[in-house]
Amino acid sequence: MTTRITLSLALACHLLAGCRTPQGHCRVSVANASDAALSSVLVRDEAGTTYVFAGLKPQGVGPYMRASADMVGTVTVEFTTEGGVAVTNIVHLSSPVRRTFDGRVLFEIVAKNRIRVFILPTPDTSSDRDLPWAIPPAWQSAPTIPGLNR
Repeated sequence: MTTRITLSLALACHLLAGCRTPQGHCRVSVANASDAALSSVLVRDEAGTTYVFAGLKPQGVGPYMRASADMVGTVTVEFTTEGGVAVTNIVHLSSPVRRTFDGRVLFEIVAKNRIRVFILPTPDTSSDRDLPWAIPPAWQSAPTIPGLNR
């Protein structure tokens, strides 16, 4: 009986804590690197997932939206210029961007309505922290640390 209870508790702990794996949060946005305002900006992937941005000011960036599907193959970027001209560009992705990708995908609209794509992983800041022992950061390179005073 005790073995069953212990096994049940171990299984419950494993299910509650051990099975959770951290997943990334892919975010999608559009930047306007031109000198003209753009309206009705949308990004659509092959699967039909669409991200809509109402308008972009000159030299502005739209809000980042959480990716709801993987981006594979081609992505269509559509927008309307200040003069009312509807522009459609097709961007070919060299490799798929999974929705679990931990980072951002930025579609930049540049001069002559061309599109550049930036796939920016979230930087790893784990090495930017203080050293693991309890010595104040100001002392970490002090010449009084044993082995450093010669």
